[in-house]
Amino acid sequence: MHLYRATVLACLAFGAAFGQGLTITTPATLLPASSAVNYSYQFTAAGGTPPYTWTAIAGALPTCCGLTLSPAGVLAGRPSQIPGSGTFTVRVNDSAGNSATQNFSLSIYPAAGSLLRSAVLSQVAAGGGWDTTIFLINTSSTTVNSASVLFRFNQSGQPWSLPVTTQQLGYTLTPAASELDFVLPPSSSVIIQTSAPPSAALQQGWADVLTTSNPNSGTVGAYAIFRQTFPNGSTSVGTSGGTGAFESSVAVPYDNSTAQNTITGVALVSLSSAAININATAYDQNGNALATQLLNTFPPMSQITFQVPTFMPQTAGQRGVIILTNTSNSDSITGLGLRFAGNSFTSVPTINP
Repeated sequence: MHLYRATVLACLAFGAAFGQGLTITTPATLLPASSAVNYSYQFTAAGGTPPYTWTAIAGALPTCCGLTLSPAGVLAGRPSQIPGSGTFTVRVNDSAGNSATQNFSLSIYPAAGSLLRSAVLSQVAAGGGWDTTIFLINTSSTTVNSASVLFRFNQSGQPWSLPVTTQQLGYTLTPAASELDFVLPPSSSVIIQTSAPPSAALQQGWADVLTTSNPNSGTVGAYAIFRQTFPNGSTSVGTSGGTGAFESSVAVPYDNSTAQNTITGVALVSLSSAAININATAYDQNGNALATQLLNTFPPMSQITFQVPTFMPQTAGQRGVIILTNTSNSDSITGLGLRFAGNSFTSVPTINP
C-alpha cells in the first residue's frame, strides 16, 4: 500500500508562539485522511483574545491536495493523493494582534476500491431519554483506507443529520451530519455517541456501515449499544449489530408470554433502493402458523418499528418466531428484536431462515 505523508517544515520551530498566552492546542499529528472520502477537522487554540483567525502560511498542504483551511480553522475537502511529500504549517491570530504557529503531519491514504456494506445497525435512537453509542473496530493489521457510517430516518429512509460526538486516536469531535467518514489504522477503533437534550423528542432510525472493498485493506466490525434512561435515573440497555451476508428473508424470535409479562418489538430495515412489500408469518413455539400479515409499500432504505402483539394480535400470550420476507424482489432486509419486560428491555438477534 502506498502511503503519502505530509512532513513538517524543518525551518519552523514546533509550536512557536508569538502571542501573549495564545497557543495552538491541536495535536501535531492530525487524524488520517483518504482520497476516497470527505475530510473535516476543526483546529483549536487557547489563550489570547478570541475570535481567532486561521491561515496556512507555508508548504504545499493543504492547497495542493483538495483541502481548504477556512479562517474559522476548519480543514475540509475531499483529499487527493499528495505528489511525493508536502508541508503544512498553520498560523492563528487573535483579535488583539497576537499570533502562534505550529506545523502538522497529515497522512492521506489513496482510494482503495469502491465502498461496500459491511454492517447494518438496525436501531439507532436519540432523544426522549434514549442515546446510542456506535463502535467501529479495525480487527486487522492493515489500515482501512475508508469507512463510512450513513444515518437514515426510520420510515422515510432519507438521510438523517444526527448530532454526535466522535472519539478517535485521542481526538474528540462534535459534528452533526448524516454521513461520517473515517480512516482506521490497524487495530484501532472509533466511538460515535449520539447526543440530544433529555427533553428532546425521540428520533430513531438505522445506520449503514460501508468500507472499502480492496482486499489489501483491513476489516471493520461494527455494533451499537442503545440505552434508555428513565426519570428515576435507572437505565436499560440493548445491542444492535449485523455483519456478513444479508438476505431477502429474516426470522425474528418473539416472546409475548403473559406469565413473564413480556412484549416483543421489532425494528425492520429494508436495504432495497426500491419500495417493497413484506410478508410476515407468525408461528407459535410448536411450529403452528398463527397469522399472516402484509407490510405494503415499505419505502426504500427505510426502517419500521412495531410491537408484535399489536401488529399481529394472534401472537398475544404466545412465544415463537415471525418470518419476514421481501416479496417484491431479491433485495435484502434485516432487523432486530426488542424484548420488553416492564421498564427494562433486551435486544434479540434475528436469524437468517
